[in-house]
Amino acid sequence: MATKDYASWSQREVERFLKLSTPDRNGKYEKTAEEVAKALGRSRYAIQSVRRKLVKATKLASGSRKQLIELLLVGEHRLAKLRTAKIPARGNGGGSKGKTAAAPKSKSKAAGSSSRKRPSTRTNRR
Repeated sequence: MATKDYASWSQREVERFLKLSTPDRNGKYEKTAEEVAKALGRSRYAIQSVRRKLVKATKLASGSRKQLIELLLVGEHRLAKLRTAKIPARGNGGGSKGKTAAAPKSKSKAAGSSSRKRPSTRTNRR
């Protein structure tokens, strides 16, 4: 087997990887990671790593094969940064299950409310 080489892939290798690891209708890969690893001269773990990366990259690529290849060539940490920048943060909208949005807290103090400051340590002692 080849050495552990998770990040050093060329564009030609990525294109060949995409041809070899095509999923069927159920989403299961037609060839195992070991078969793809033998064909590419890589380790099984490198193939599994790129397959995980492929799932993340397909969500960002928007159907473009060229963009998918470019995303597979960048490092895993860069891909994670791109995902967080592109995917909006989760909010209360959409699929919240029975949860209601919390009422916004007002910043003005109501009359007679106590201050949130610590009580003074100095008191009038006699």
